[in-house]
Amino acid sequence: GGTGQDCGPWQGSLPVEPGLDRVEHARSPLVLIQANRCVLADGKAVSPAADSVVMDMLDHNDDGQLLQRYVDGIRAPHKTGATDEVRTECAVFYLQSRVVTCAFTRENADQRWVIDSEAQRTMAELGRAVSSAWPRLSTPRP
Repeated sequence: GGTGQDCGPWQGSLPVEPGLDRVEHARSPLVLIQANRCVLADGKAVSPAADSVVMDMLDHNDDGQLLQRYVDGIRAPHKTGATDEVRTECAVFYLQSRVVTCAFTRENADQRWVIDSEAQRTMAELGRAVSSAWPRLSTPRP
């Protein structure tokens, strides 16, 4: 794929090991996460038209307090979720390649609904680290 990421056998399609069906192969959550991350990063999870529509929908999430909090000027369509004990977000950072980043917290001791809760600060720092680790696009995407 064009991600520049180490996607191994997941370069553009979901893998199935010989002798295993998809259900048996996907028993390991890490296998499923790695496969989906690479397929999403390459924009091959769905058709190019559907990928554009989905990314546009995710672009309209106005909750920028988590992974995007310290990131300026980078497109990052994302989906968030939260309860008192949980904060979650998955984002696609449009850097030199599409970088899929997901963060999940659980059993949060700090259950405050404020921007500086421990989970939100941690996720914000993760977003900053991701955006700093990859080169940016030479020209911004819409």
